[in-house]
Amino acid sequence: MPEWRKVKDVARFLADKGQRRTGPHAMTGRVLNWAHCSRCGLLALKNDATRRALKEPCVWYEDP
Repeated sequence: MPEWRKVKDVARFLADKGQRRTGPHAMTGRVLNWAHCSRCGLLALKNDATRRALKEPCVWYEDP
């Protein structure tokens, strides 16, 4: 099992992950009966926290 490590240089860590993209959520996936965003994995539950998150832009990283 991998060990947790603290990231010292957050900007470099995120740059290594790829290019940061934003846009509307792509609710194309399904988990059982629930829709989920195929980009960021947000699961569309029927509660206030999810409704607020769905109004915010989707953030994902593309592989370099």
